[in-house]
Amino acid sequence: MALVSQSEFARRNGWSRQYVSKLVRQGRITLENGKVNETVALQALKADGEPSTVLRQTAPAKPMQPPVTAPVPTEGRSAVDYLTARTMREAYR
Repeated sequence: MALVSQSEFARRNGWSRQYVSKLVRQGRITLENGKVNETVALQALKADGEPSTVLRQTAPAKPMQPPVTAPVPTEGRSAVDYLTARTMREAYR
């Protein structure tokens, strides 16, 4: 049971002192003799946290897609479809 000041609690967790004060005002963290019980406060924040935060932190990495290569220009004067022509134009730019 480690009792620390609000500013020390904020520093240890990488938050601002104002954010910890806001959590105390909201009642998400309770003080004991003007100090924060670090273990109890962290458990309370974890229990009261938004469930989607956990999903964002553990989201799997997106699979790598092979790079898109420009199509090779056609030989001669044969017709080229619109998509190929547009891709060739953008690659040239």
